[in-house]
Order: sequence, then C-alpha cells, then structure tokens
Amino acid sequence: ISTWTQLITAAPGSQPDPETKTGTTVLGAKVIGAHAGVDSYQIFASSLAGMEQSLQAPQNSLLASKDFEQAITPLPTPNRGYLYLNWAASRPFLAQRFPLLRVIEVAGEPFFRHLRSLSLTSYGTDSQVQRSQIFIRLT
Repeated sequence: ISTWTQLITAAPGSQPDPETKTGTTVLGAKVIGAHAGVDSYQIFASSLAGMEQSLQAPQNSLLASKDFEQAITPLPTPNRGYLYLNWAASRPFLAQRFPLLRVIEVAGEPFFRHLRSLSLTSYGTDSQVQRSQIFIRLT
C-alpha cells in the first residue's frame, strides 16, 4: 500500500531535549490517500480504513457489483482499464474536495439529478490520437 500524507506537528513537548535543552516537537502524518494493486486492478481510497475495507471484503468487491458490470459492459475490449465513478457514492466526497462542483451541479441540475455512474476507458492510439470512450448511465 502506498499513501499520500500531510505532515503535521504537535505542540512542543514538556520535556526538554537533553542535547539542545529546548522542548521537542512531535512530527506526525495525516493520511490523505492510499493506493494498492490487487491482481490487475488498482484501488484508490481516501483513508487507510477505506483501503482496509476494500482489501478485506472480496465478496463485496466492485468486480462483483451489478452496477459496475452494467457500467463497463458497453465499453470496448480489449482496453487499458477503466475509470468508474459511482455518482451517488462519490458526490459527497467530491463536493467537499471541489467546492466549484456545487456551482456546476446547479447549472447542470437536470443532468446531475439523473446521473448514476460514469465510466471511461482508453483503448489505443491511431495516428497519434488517443482513443477513449465514455459511458454515462442515467436513471
């Protein structure tokens, strides 16, 4: 598992450092994201708990999800992998990280109200043009 972290500091300690005779500062890390590879799939999570849940629950995996299967079925094979976004599950996280998304949602309200998922794949190049396909699933 690889992680992206933000370094944080705690208040200086009450015990002086014997070498410098000054207080010590404790350095820690806050996990911002995590990445792991399982078989031929790459998993990204916003927390270690989320990553642990993904790795320990193969029976509830994305590959076993009917929604995921329906989202990738229309995409061409072979391909170079998928980017899959379940809108209902991802929206709160994305809205928190990208405040501009709320403005975009208001402007495109009829679309976002019915959006279920978005799937994207890349399946090669032709004359130096990257070929990709997107599938948008609406309710």
